[in-house]
Amino acid sequence: MNKDSADWPYPHHTKFEAELKEAAKRWFAARGYPVNPRQPYILDDWENWGRNIILPEVTEYIRREIAVRNERREGFALHRSVHHGLSSQVLLFNLVGPLVIRSDFEPLRTAFVEAGLPRPSADPARAGRHHTPHTMTSSCGTLGRKPPLPQTWSVPAGSTSRWPRRTARR
Repeated sequence: MNKDSADWPYPHHTKFEAELKEAAKRWFAARGYPVNPRQPYILDDWENWGRNIILPEVTEYIRREIAVRNERREGFALHRSVHHGLSSQVLLFNLVGPLVIRSDFEPLRTAFVEAGLPRPSADPARAGRHHTPHTMTSSCGTLGRKPPLPQTWSVPAGSTSRWPRRTARR
């Protein structure tokens, strides 16, 4: 369905966005998660970003992946709005994360083939221990690992950077 066609149910994205915000608000409320009082479709604090992920094992995987990449000084950037109910990064984690933790890439392969898209140059199922921005798999990210130390993120006062700075919490 084309957004410009007459059959697109949201001729203006504001209605669509309002419905998404309401869905996020209901999701957080149903679980009793603390939210921003003025914007109840956003969690109360960035530190609570993991509550925005549907499956706890996906959150655990992400936390372990952050720790592994920090050890290797490779980095793993979480968006500054990862606690926002409409975060695109969280959308990806919720859609693809379950496939990654199961090492089941067949649904993605099928979608790419059916859409006629070219095959990626690297096969994520064979990525093993190689961590690049384009792969989400890791043999280091097994569910038996201990979760990493909590991380804190902050944007220094006066900074013009959009991205928070990560520091290990002791």
